[in-house]
Amino acid sequence: MGGVVFSELIFGYGTDAVWKSVNHGRTFETIDWSKFKTDDDEDEEDDDDDDDGDEEEDDEEEGDDDDDDED
Repeated sequence: MGGVVFSELIFGYGTDAVWKSVNHGRTFETIDWSKFKTDDDEDEEDDDDDDDGDEEEDDEEEGDDDDDDED
């Protein structure tokens, strides 16, 4: 029984090692993602953050006006 488990571990490890060596650079873990990054992506992220903050401030100002009407 122990020999079967041992053989399975060795076979599984060997198969994974061969798979990774043959497909190096083609799998999700081995792709160099820095090649796909552009400067435009950073600018869009900054613009999105600024837009979100402005909308929240507008909502707060509207809420303040409602409180003044009740007095």
